[in-house]
Amino acid sequence: MINEASFADALLETFSLPIQVCFERAPVSEERLTPGERTRLAGQTAPARRDSWLRERAALKRLQAALGGSEDTSTLKFPHPKLSLTHSEAWAVAVGSSSPKLLGLGVDLEVKGAPKPETARRFLNPAEAVWLRRMDEEERPRMLHRLWTVKEATFKADPENAGRTLKDYGLADPGFIAGKARRGDRVFYYASFEVPDGFLSVAVLPAVE
Repeated sequence: MINEASFADALLETFSLPIQVCFERAPVSEERLTPGERTRLAGQTAPARRDSWLRERAALKRLQAALGGSEDTSTLKFPHPKLSLTHSEAWAVAVGSSSPKLLGLGVDLEVKGAPKPETARRFLNPAEAVWLRRMDEEERPRMLHRLWTVKEATFKADPENAGRTLKDYGLADPGFIAGKARRGDRVFYYASFEVPDGFLSVAVLPAVE
């Protein structure tokens, strides 16, 4: 996986915003959970989901410590204007920032499980679908995989995403690995990175100056 410091530097260069990042593969020890977190864990009955949740808590707790916040994550709700969380396979990723210039932050990691071509209509708008069809047939699965993470990250960066779908967020140019997305008059910025077997994307909603 990407080096944390290098990734944070890349995000700073792309967005001109300080964003902390934590990657985790090891689940947090249940002994380190707060009472509130133990209550949340009790709701994760499936073993696979339980392991994923503990990895997410490991990343989130370390991120909160780096940002000077509470390591008790039980009261956090998403979408959150300064924090975002994702997991895929054996990885959990948490990103966060204390910048007042940030109104929304989203991250999405997808490895191995690339979306099936027939699902494209669920998250690509007509212009994006036309762009994808014009791609070389061998490149289409990779591009679809990347666009999925971009849309998911942008959706998470919208603090008012309730009732929205991924198709509501239109990309200015789907071919850009770093670019703009819009929902109405809201302008988001994203960057996507290729990682082993997948893609990792981050999106931000900056404050309008």
